[in-house]
Amino acid sequence: MTDNVAWEQTLDAGRFRARVIQTEDGYSGRLVVTVVETNDVLLDEPVGIAYAARFGPDAEDVGVWQARTISVVDDWLRENGEEVPDAD
Repeated sequence: MTDNVAWEQTLDAGRFRARVIQTEDGYSGRLVVTVVETNDVLLDEPVGIAYAARFGPDAEDVGVWQARTISVVDDWLRENGEEVPDAD
């Protein structure tokens, strides 16, 4: 991760990547979800970052980012006629 990446996660065996890129103020950023193979951007939206993530991202923030990421990826899979994995 680079210095301005507050959080990063891959989904579906590395097929999709989600990152929260922190802005200069420290209390906001952008959640960017991409298809790794093509670099297609599925989502790029502003998000808040509690406590400027000085000691890492807040667990509540991460939960929100994860839920949003999963929703975006699942919608993309459905739109492209692919099976959505179970939440297990």
